[in-house]
Amino acid sequence: MKNKSNNTSSTGFLIRLYWMIIGNFTTILLAVQIAANNPKSIMLFNVFYLLNTICLVILRYIDIRYLNGLTIESEPATIKDWKKYSVKLIIFSLVLWIIVYFTKGYMSTYLGTNK
Repeated sequence: MKNKSNNTSSTGFLIRLYWMIIGNFTTILLAVQIAANNPKSIMLFNVFYLLNTICLVILRYIDIRYLNGLTIESEPATIKDWKKYSVKLIIFSLVLWIIVYFTKGYMSTYLGTNK
């Protein structure tokens, strides 16, 4: 029984690490790649950007529903917290993606990838 608890806490830690840090860092890196690359390779980065956002929403749900996820105040998170997180994440991701596309020409020139 103790082994199962250890496994769950390890899984919970990895999932929390992804949705709190790695996934958000990946979002920023993908946005930079979209801004810096030529139009032929952008579609792949767009797909990864979308999949990363979907994964963040799903992993946060799993954390709350099955792994006793907590809020910032160390209280048990609820589905209401997940909904707020999901809405904020989707809005942020969409706004960032739009900004990247509107500033793409400037970013390509600034990063030295405009060919």
